[in-house]
Amino acid sequence: MLLFALLLTACSIGGASSTQELPILSDSTITTTTVSTNEMPTTDSQTTIIRSASLPECDFAAIAGDAESEGLRVVECVGDWMITQERGCSECETLTPWHAESGVWKPYSPLYIVCWTGYVDERELPEIANARNALAYIYSRGVISCDGTFVRDYQPERAEGRLKFGDFGDRVKRLQTALVALGFLDESIYVDNEDSIYEAGMYGWQTTKAVMNFQYSVNLTTDGVAGMETHAALKLPYPNPTQ
Repeated sequence: MLLFALLLTACSIGGASSTQELPILSDSTITTTTVSTNEMPTTDSQTTIIRSASLPECDFAAIAGDAESEGLRVVECVGDWMITQERGCSECETLTPWHAESGVWKPYSPLYIVCWTGYVDERELPEIANARNALAYIYSRGVISCDGTFVRDYQPERAEGRLKFGDFGDRVKRLQTALVALGFLDESIYVDNEDSIYEAGMYGWQTTKAVMNFQYSVNLTTDGVAGMETHAALKLPYPNPTQ
């Protein structure tokens, strides 16, 4: 296991993204359970997808009839998800994700993003729960400690099967190279030098976001995990395709 303890300020974490402020969640009714990414079920297929046939604009113009958007602002869209947070909030502890379904944005319960603990809600369809888990990882910046030390945990990738956020290795490097070539990932994020926060081969939050955007572009479930179909769409070999 490769453990990268990054002692950063909250401002430096926020500066890792272009203009968006880091959302932070208040006390809300969110069911979360610590779970290893190894335990996540795969949803890298087109079965039981409830996505919208056409993606609405990334704004509140097309939201579900009973949805409430007052006081919220749009941060950005990732795949078929729209990310919002409270307007005027610079250090929010939650964000509210909206999923594109039947041509409109449907809101889901807020996600806690101070740190990533692994999101589980057995009441949701697996593809929704897994996507929300990936979004929580993205907007917590992969931080797994909640005490302000900003610890990120990367584990050696498996030699076969799917790749996921938190993995580290040469297969991840090849995945990143393919995403860079298609314009989904900024290669300048990953610089091989001792002063860089991220190294090539780290499946971090930027790679997770890039995978989700790519998956949506080729009509795959946007869960941020690179399984067999994601590898195939990227024209990458997939060792042991039965897993």
